[in-house]
Amino acid sequence: MRRKATSERELADAINSGADEIEIEGDLCAKVVKIKAKGKVAWLIAFGALSIAAGSAIAAFKIHNAKAKAAAASGTLLLGSIPAVSLGPVVATSAIKIATFAGRTSALNELREYKIKERNAEFLILARK
Repeated sequence: MRRKATSERELADAINSGADEIEIEGDLCAKVVKIKAKGKVAWLIAFGALSIAAGSAIAAFKIHNAKAKAAAASGTLLLGSIPAVSLGPVVATSAIKIATFAGRTSALNELREYKIKERNAEFLILARK
């Protein structure tokens, strides 16, 4: 089944649903291409920091104590700066959003497992390998 995504939330939902194809539109296309284009070593370094940052963001959403929520949110900001150097701040922010909306950082690895089936200036179609 093919799913459409124009936002990080829709992309996370498509990944979580196990879509065979995902059609991505808008500025999200360029962000996804950059996430997929990272080499294995650079991705491992970025993914480690993204995992901790996204985990902090997920915790911040689930925690009801204001002080604990602030601590979790600041962890997201501090650790989000590491992948921002490798991926760029806009792409790193997008990756953290995808992981947060998916509720798991492994969604980013699943995204990287999709192959680019078709790409033009307006959209990107990803397909399961």
